[in-house]
Amino acid sequence: MENALITGYSIGGSITSYLACWDPSLGAAFAPVAGGFWRPHPADCAGPVKLLHTHGWRDQTVPLEGRPIRDTEIKQGDIFQTIAQWRAENGCAKYRADRFVTDGPFWRRIWTHCEDGALELALHTGGHEMPRDWPKLAMDWFEALNAPSQ
Repeated sequence: MENALITGYSIGGSITSYLACWDPSLGAAFAPVAGGFWRPHPADCAGPVKLLHTHGWRDQTVPLEGRPIRDTEIKQGDIFQTIAQWRAENGCAKYRADRFVTDGPFWRRIWTHCEDGALELALHTGGHEMPRDWPKLAMDWFEALNAPSQ
């Protein structure tokens, strides 16, 4: 599926993250929303990916830092740890993002100095929701990945 953008929301976002980790060739890029890895995080992924992760700043269902699920051993993962793992998988030169975009409905951190892949974290002010402006963000991001170099 060389032209496919694989995406999912909430647990679908988690599934999207795991698909990207297990087999990056399943799609051209991945865009999880409000869901990521669960603890323990994968020890290693199959390779670099093009990934846009979108998450609500105030998400209490899948908090950015993760959380235990009720009184069980099941724990949601830490989105910041997930982004760190994608930086390593993509061979990004720095921990800190190279670009920051704060105008508009998303606060975006973009890593551009990576050996391979593409990585962006887009935060919005809401909670556990699919932001109204997300489809435009995702399609603009995906189309920019496939735009001819100038």
